[in-house]
Amino acid sequence: MQETHFSKEIVNTGRQIEFDWAKTLAIVFMIMVHIYQYVTTVNYHVLPTDVFRNTIEFLGGPLAAPVFMFAMGMGMIYSRKNTSHDFMTRGIKLLIAGYALNLVRETIPLLFMAGIGQGEGESILYSLGNVDILHFAGMAFIAIAVMKRFNINEWKMLAISVLLQPLGVAIASLGIQNKLMQYVLDLFIHANEGSSFPLFSWLIYPVFGMCFALVLQRIKDKRWFYNRVLLIGILGFITTSSTYVINGYDLRFSYTLAKDFYWEQTMLQSSWIIFIILIAIASYFWLSEFVTNGKVVGSIKWISKNLRA
Repeated sequence: MQETHFSKEIVNTGRQIEFDWAKTLAIVFMIMVHIYQYVTTVNYHVLPTDVFRNTIEFLGGPLAAPVFMFAMGMGMIYSRKNTSHDFMTRGIKLLIAGYALNLVRETIPLLFMAGIGQGEGESILYSLGNVDILHFAGMAFIAIAVMKRFNINEWKMLAISVLLQPLGVAIASLGIQNKLMQYVLDLFIHANEGSSFPLFSWLIYPVFGMCFALVLQRIKDKRWFYNRVLLIGILGFITTSSTYVINGYDLRFSYTLAKDFYWEQTMLQSSWIIFIILIAIASYFWLSEFVTNGKVVGSIKWISKNLRA
């Protein structure tokens, strides 16, 4: 490390606008792909072939939830409230909010339908127990709080998150049959279709964001740093993409809607998506340097600030 660019002390503090761009655009892409999913008649379980579907499902996949989680992890490092107790409290609140949203958005309407003779018991359980990104955010804060409580540093957390991915796949392969148990386990593994963001599969992204932020805090020259992040991201993306394609792996399985493989997240997918994240965060830094309009920047900061995860 060159002393001219890196410092032993924390020198890069305060609000990092590229975090705000990352979180805001990730939410935009999530909304976009959900609208696309529910208002079109496209069979999204069939892999996309046209340019439009490939574009929208790519934006709504690698550039959406993973980037948001990465930015969430970066925020954990830069936050002033970053003790184990702070994270545990925040995680519990987010988890409760996730189930409350399920109740209001899905369960109560389905109970009403059941009361007039429509709906099924299993769909009621699914509506309350399905695990989405808000549940994951809560579980991530709780998991990181526990690790912080045992003085596990961020780099060891990253190693643990890497090991959790194959462990989650192995447990899920056991085929838990009890429906209630499935919805409990959905917080941790992809036990059934009710789990979009199980902890074991997705923890790698916020923890990677934490490790990235630890380095960023000691960077004196952010332009120099993000130029190199962008280069590493591009080279890594080209290398992993070509390796996967040569060996017969279809990259479309890492898109949001491609037969639901996106939700299960293995290291095969994560190692490809991480390089996309690096390209994205570097690009958002340069975007923040280019876009200086007060109203635009203020809106980006406001949206990011009010995304509580």
